Amino acid sequence: MPQNPTNYSSPDALKDGRVTFRLYAPGAKAVAAVGAWDNWQQHKMTRDAAGLWSVTIGPLANDIYEYKFSVDGLDILDPKNGEFRPMTNRVEVNRGRKDIVWQPQNVPHGTITVMPYDSKSAGIQRRAHIYTPPGYEEARRERYPVLYLLHGSGDNDSHWSSGLGRANVVIDNLIAQGKVPPMIVVMPHGHIYLDGKPTPQDAIERDIVEDLLPLVDKRFRTSKRRAMCGLSMGGGQTVTVGMKHPELFSAFGIFSAGIFNGPQFETAISTFEKSVRDPAKQPLIWVAIGKDDFLMRQYGELKTRLNRNLKATYVETEGGHVWHLWRQYLADFAPLAFK
Repeated sequence: MPQNPTNYSSPDALKDGRVTFRLYAPGAKAVAAVGAWDNWQQHKMTRDAAGLWSVTIGPLANDIYEYKFSVDGLDILDPKNGEFRPMTNRVEVNRGRKDIVWQPQNVPHGTITVMPYDSKSAGIQRRAHIYTPPGYEEARRERYPVLYLLHGSGDNDSHWSSGLGRANVVIDNLIAQGKVPPMIVVMPHGHIYLDGKPTPQDAIERDIVEDLLPLVDKRFRTSKRRAMCGLSMGGGQTVTVGMKHPELFSAFGIFSAGIFNGPQFETAISTFEKSVRDPAKQPLIWVAIGKDDFLMRQYGELKTRLNRNLKATYVETEGGHVWHLWRQYLADFAPLAFK
């Protein structure tokens, strides 16, 4: 038995793709590791004489995975891992590859700016993260297309550019590979709280359309080419905000969308339909979801509604409602957004 049973590491990602998770919980009766690599299945951990629980998972494919521990039915974070969001940690698996789109490469890097702004429509100060591409500061006459990139309900405007989302890394690499033009990426905060309560979703529409978009066009060298995409709640907002304004956005990426039938969605899609006079010139609608996503029913309803009068590209991949799919969806959609 070690003299200090709390002197251990977790997680340990091995070069062969296996990952060992550990948790010191001497009083626990049942401990499991639960992760996004298999849609949050429980993997029972084994306790040693000192009260240290462990399990080895894998080998896993190269990616960044969220995980947590279940201790006697209670979900907790890994106390040994400083990489976390509110309810999960993350672990990176890379079995020696150096060409992964979300992995930092030896290429020119863009800049992330945190931009506070006064939202007149909401009556409060808000914030957005802005990515500008490599060379933006020097190319003073160049104007750039803008991708509005929206987060999910459990996140904020920082998460797409965090160690989990890595949107800036993805776009850096795609620019270097010549797959996308240099672009500006605007990552808004998708929630508005007034008096401690969330506001209706149309408040987000007003904030983006009336406040944020004009400010971005004023402060940055933007072109008139804009696209919008988002995950989960942000996928729903891509419909209710983006598709409602086809005069502003010309491509839409809807990832694992939180879509629920209602007047907002019907109004947005109907507005978009009325704008399509030539079906051959219809703006891009790109919809993606994991086959094990709990939002598959809503995805099916959205697909049925879109297919009445519109054309859309549908991508169904293995996996659930997880970040490692959304990073890939961004990498797949971005090269199509400004063609």
